[in-house]
Amino acid sequence: MTGIAIVLLVILILIVGILFSPITYSVELSSRKPYRAALKVQWLGRVFRIHFAYESGKPFFKEVYILRQAKLGATRDYEEWLSRRVQEETADGFSDDIMDEAKSEKDANTTADAKVQQTASKPVEAAKPAERVRFDKDGTLLDAPKRAADETAAQSERTEEDASKTAEGKQADDGFDKRWFMPHVKNVALYETLLLFIKRCYHHSLPGHVRLEGRFGNGNPFDMGIAAATIYSLWPEGTKEVELDYSNNVCLGSLDVKGRMYPGVFAWYGTLFVLAKPVRSFLMDALKFARHYKKTHKK
Repeated sequence: MTGIAIVLLVILILIVGILFSPITYSVELSSRKPYRAALKVQWLGRVFRIHFAYESGKPFFKEVYILRQAKLGATRDYEEWLSRRVQEETADGFSDDIMDEAKSEKDANTTADAKVQQTASKPVEAAKPAERVRFDKDGTLLDAPKRAADETAAQSERTEEDASKTAEGKQADDGFDKRWFMPHVKNVALYETLLLFIKRCYHHSLPGHVRLEGRFGNGNPFDMGIAAATIYSLWPEGTKEVELDYSNNVCLGSLDVKGRMYPGVFAWYGTLFVLAKPVRSFLMDALKFARHYKKTHKK
């Protein structure tokens, strides 16, 4: 019993560790020479990692890892090159084996042809005699009315069976409302629950560090006045290092964004969303419709 408890405790610790390992992301932009741009998203080291970077005058850097397997980047390119080289080097070594394989296949085909010819040379068994039928003096088949009656009865039974199935299917369709989703579409509480879920996820994913600095302007005083009023009212603390130029067209500065998200928090918000009464009612009706559809359209 103690061993099982230890195993369960280890599994629980692993699950908690995975759920609360942060997904980190960062964005870096610079409009000063040399121009730079970088995007990086990472979770659990190389379990999931995306990294793109560009700097003027240098090659574009790209790196993608999924489940610790390189999907894009220098490591992936090297692995593909190494695989091609191995195939090229070993192609000649396999030539003798390929010839032996082809020879064996040819011998097998020859043996199969011989067996076919041997089978064809055997005498064909006589066919079984056909069922005896009787005719009257005018040449009319005596069993025809009986056979016709049997066929008619069988056809009638099939028709009745098909009609019964059709009636059952129609009755089942009549017993289920095909517009079952309309009450949910008109349910305001469902939209409120969805918006609350989106709002929670949005607030959790907001960056913890944003730094914008530099000198910016488009040469139009009117537009720059509107932009200044908007920026200073919505984000006053983030414009301390920003200088707005109202008369010149200039863009010299940098942007640095960093943040983290926890899968466990998203899982919690998702659980609350699914357990909410409007969502739960919608999912139950959808499940009932799926079962009904599968039952009525079963072949």
